Amino acid sequence: MTLAPIFHRECDPVELDEAHHYVVFSCLQWKNPNLEALPQAAKQRFAVLYHRPLDESSIMETLERAHIQGAMSGVKLVAVSKDAPYIFLSHEVASSTFPAIELLWTKVREMDRNRRLAVDFGSETEIYSGRSDYAFWRIAREVLDSELLGIKQYQISALDFIDDDLMLDPFCDETEKTSADEQTPELVQSLRERNSSAPTSNESGHSPRCLPRENRYFSLSEIESIGQAVAGIGNLRDACLYALMLERFRVNEITEIQVIDVKTLHPGVTVNVRLHKTRLKSYHKVLSAYAGALIILYIDENGLSGEDLLFPSQMDARRPMSRINVSQLFWSWLSESKIEQKRRSPGLIRQSIPPRD
Repeated sequence: MTLAPIFHRECDPVELDEAHHYVVFSCLQWKNPNLEALPQAAKQRFAVLYHRPLDESSIMETLERAHIQGAMSGVKLVAVSKDAPYIFLSHEVASSTFPAIELLWTKVREMDRNRRLAVDFGSETEIYSGRSDYAFWRIAREVLDSELLGIKQYQISALDFIDDDLMLDPFCDETEKTSADEQTPELVQSLRERNSSAPTSNESGHSPRCLPRENRYFSLSEIESIGQAVAGIGNLRDACLYALMLERFRVNEITEIQVIDVKTLHPGVTVNVRLHKTRLKSYHKVLSAYAGALIILYIDENGLSGEDLLFPSQMDARRPMSRINVSQLFWSWLSESKIEQKRRSPGLIRQSIPPRD
């Protein structure tokens, strides 16, 4: 695959079906989605959806020119049909910014070798609402749901320049102390009972930072510390999100829960969970007593009902909270807990906790 040198390929091509594949790229970005200068360079991740191999297309060269012209900052997904890109912009792009973006892409078209290059624009909001005129919008939504796309500031630390596989966890002592804190929330206490037989990172002889790069699970002491940090923040939404993560739900499953999915039945509160890949199938799960009580309290205090999402986007209550926002919130919990954020994601909570009997 011939790639533009300014883009870094983040993953191998992902096959969605026999006709569609996508690849995620990253690059340095100096502008926010509304073309305003950032105080420092950030990392942008965007996906390219295609059905013909990219090395048979000139689209990457076109995107390179667009990046040089400053036209890529609002882009989350590029769907390629032949050599004609369909550009999907972030929901953060304001309507007042669109003419400026369109003008930049006009310059890109004038510079492109393909004089017949046609560029169509859409928004991720249209994809999630089902109002997109892009024929394969459901495929596009699957890409947006599967990847963390957009612009994020780099978290630069002196530790980033050291091979962390050779380092001990600098927070081990602190997390062990917090686990003995008499102020431990009920959530953490129930978790400790559930995992009393599970080996901690110290028992296995490895700290989380010494685990293989693809296998950085959270230790019990870290999970407890995150629970204490969430309780200390005092935000009921955060507490509910973390409680559901501890129930081993996937992030996409959590954010798509509606009030009608929550039932108070014997022996407790149950949730109808839509499978995050197909969304056409679902399953019921009984929550722990603590998580169930927390969710019911959250619904009552926020006056939610019917098809209201438990965790809506701040931009549009009809849309679920994005994976990027969930991840940013999760990393803030890690920061409060003094836990290393590198290569840690909300999904690792589910993988770190053994299933309930």
